[in-house]
Amino acid sequence: MKPDTHLIISSNLEDPVWDAFVAQVPGGHHVQTSRWAMVKKAMGWNPIRLKVIEQGQIAAGAQILVHAYPMFGKAAYIVRAPLAL
Repeated sequence: MKPDTHLIISSNLEDPVWDAFVAQVPGGHHVQTSRWAMVKKAMGWNPIRLKVIEQGQIAAGAQILVHAYPMFGKAAYIVRAPLAL
């Protein structure tokens, strides 16, 4: 990694900066947006976003949706990711 690069892990439900990144990146898809996370939240899924920050802006990342099942533990999935500029 470059010296000015770092990783941010976010579980915020709403994330307009992330959504703008998804909209501009080649291959960006609505299932990677925070709005999709809000839809999935109603079904028990929670978002975790991994964001690679370079020079103060998102350069790459992925949204992971996680669901806790009482008898089985947690399940997670990532669709149409990772995204990178």
